[in-house]
Amino acid sequence: MRAARALVALIREVFPRYAFAFLYRYRVVDMVATRCRLQAISEAPGLPHLMHVSVLPGVAGAAANLTPGTVVLVAFVEGDPAQPVVTHFAAEGAAGFVPISLVVDATDTISLGGSATRGVARLGDTAGPYVITSASTKVVSE
Repeated sequence: MRAARALVALIREVFPRYAFAFLYRYRVVDMVATRCRLQAISEAPGLPHLMHVSVLPGVAGAAANLTPGTVVLVAFVEGDPAQPVVTHFAAEGAAGFVPISLVVDATDTISLGGSATRGVARLGDTAGPYVITSASTKVVSE
């Protein structure tokens, strides 16, 4: 056991960013603007326990205000502990899967539905009492 701890300490000394080369589970505490305040779920040594992190949704033109309690995955850009980003969100059916709000922006067309051939929204279309424009800021909810 003592030899294993010495080996782990040696590896951490030689490769200080190794621990930050993985994805770690965090829980969303709240959001301020486009940054999440997160609490670590994973118990990795040296992992920051509470931090404000930018969200990279993985889809151009999308932004979400995440529900508190949502479990997300955090990566560290180039293994740098000073550059954390949220990269993954709760899976369908999991607590927090549905965000508080979601913004999807496109210059021309947004296609909705499983086959993406129906439910197409284009500039000038109406959604209830709202008209979709390039400057639309109304949130349409059910």
